[in-house]
Amino acid sequence: MEKLVRAPYVKTGFQGSTLYLGFGSIQQEITDAELQPAVVAALERWSTPSTQKEIQDSLTDEHGPERARQVTKLLVDGRYLLRVGDYDRNERYSRHHLYYALSGAAPLQAQERLRAATVALVGCGGIGNVVSSLLVAAGVGRMLLLDDDVVEESNLTRQIMFTEADLGRPKTSALADRLGERNGRVSVTAICDRASAATLDALGRPDLLILSADAKGVLPMVNNHCVRNHIPFLHVCYVEDIAVWGPLVIPGETGCWSCNQLVADDSPQSGRLAALSDRIAEGYQPPSFGPINALASSMAAMDAIKHLTGVGRPESLGRRVGLWTHSLRLEYQECPKNPNCPTCASTP
Repeated sequence: MEKLVRAPYVKTGFQGSTLYLGFGSIQQEITDAELQPAVVAALERWSTPSTQKEIQDSLTDEHGPERARQVTKLLVDGRYLLRVGDYDRNERYSRHHLYYALSGAAPLQAQERLRAATVALVGCGGIGNVVSSLLVAAGVGRMLLLDDDVVEESNLTRQIMFTEADLGRPKTSALADRLGERNGRVSVTAICDRASAATLDALGRPDLLILSADAKGVLPMVNNHCVRNHIPFLHVCYVEDIAVWGPLVIPGETGCWSCNQLVADDSPQSGRLAALSDRIAEGYQPPSFGPINALASSMAAMDAIKHLTGVGRPESLGRRVGLWTHSLRLEYQECPKNPNCPTCASTP
């Protein structure tokens, strides 16, 4: 039998007469006064590598065979233990390995899947800065950066990978330099160009495309490209003071961006209303606030890692998520497949 050891993230504590076993998503409340000492004893003994049978046998004399079986099963099934060899405190990605284990995944397999993955990032501004830095720090294998803009002083409030020394430089080049300093094991390719059919084709077949560019017409173009080429893609943005990520589109499995109307149409049927609407939109400049950019980016990076590693279900899979930052409420826009979708209905 394989040897197990207590996971470093496991703690116990009492509140009144209740024993709290673990915290966060693995927390259990144990009120049975006879079960509590057996649980604590088993966790203490599992501080050294042992098989389930060894711990069970060691508990039997004091707590009885039935209780010993109950406790060891509780700890094995509840993700309180790690297989020996799955965690090395001194390994670069060790803290992420603990998160993968906490989520019920095999840490080394999850890390290898991430290392083997290529992510294309279209848009290297505030959202692209944070998403790319989190993915590179996590150990993604390859990052492709596509953007045609240069660093401006007004970017520095939220595009946290840039400094004043980068003013006037292409964002892709400056970002590639910072990412290389963050993790030299990751291959980073900078493409200073606008998003177009040709530049999207030049990205090849990444395992995931993340879109944060906000130029008019880019979103439907990327959606069409990804559906046609069977490339999963994730849209990340903000709507004024709402942090938004999703939908995570998996061509052939989920609905695509064109399946449902997810945003207000800026082209009313009436010619007069359309003209007035266009006049209102002239010179439109949305607020872009660093913390809101970071919220959307961090949640998108988490979903990207979940998708690439298979660790958990991405929150934005097949739906658009908005975090209203003034009230901290979540809003979901479901994105089911539309059999009449002009983009993906005919795609296998």
